[in-house]
Amino acid sequence: MAVPDYALTARNVLRVSFQRQPMSDRCRETPQSFPVAVLPSSRVMLEPAPKTEDFVGIVPYLAEKAEIFVPQAYLQAGASRLPQMVAIAAAAGISPERAKLTVVANDTEARPEGTFLALDTNVAGATSKVTIAEDRLILRERPSEVLLNVSGVTGAGVAQAVVANGQRGIMYRTLGAAAPDLDRPFQFGRGDLTVLTSDGPIVQLDTRAPITQEVGERTDTLGRVLRIASNWGTVLAVISILLFVFLILRARWVRSHRPPRQ
Repeated sequence: MAVPDYALTARNVLRVSFQRQPMSDRCRETPQSFPVAVLPSSRVMLEPAPKTEDFVGIVPYLAEKAEIFVPQAYLQAGASRLPQMVAIAAAAGISPERAKLTVVANDTEARPEGTFLALDTNVAGATSKVTIAEDRLILRERPSEVLLNVSGVTGAGVAQAVVANGQRGIMYRTLGAAAPDLDRPFQFGRGDLTVLTSDGPIVQLDTRAPITQEVGERTDTLGRVLRIASNWGTVLAVISILLFVFLILRARWVRSHRPPRQ
């Protein structure tokens, strides 16, 4: 039995039970668990899990060894950027003793040699589904398929799991001029994309999770949403989540720009 990686979290509990099928009434009874003898040779064997391109698959490797990339502009705003960097690194399970910090020149791409965390820095070879230009957020499944395009929001950030030239890591980008105050502890959980505000993660998406169960084939959620007309319920659910995120971010921007009362 294989557990799909998108159904796992950073910590999982495996429960094993033995069941027998009653033989009376033509086997129509519900199977019930019952005690069995556990011999010295009884054991549960686990297979090595394949490397996945999501937070659950990347965070354990970041805990072992990580490269942290920050832009040179962070040095001029250390008082505000340092707490943000510490909060995101802690959410990714990065240990200070096992991490290497590299300052990247402005408008220069980072080139990681291992598992990495890139903050407001482009990474060479990384394919991003998120495009951020000042206060505009564009989320796409493919270059020609735009799922969300909003502007006028600030005080938020977007983190996504990416692969760059064979190296896996997390890219974080600030949305707008003001970065969120990440005072509340949080952790990267399921999915490969999350939106962060001062309240922590407000939405987590798994762009690889299948809408329909297909043997031997993995289907992308966003791709299936755009291609399969029979799954309009899922289409509306995804769009509703994204609109909800946009309304929250827009409300924060309006409150921050509201003139003080006389």
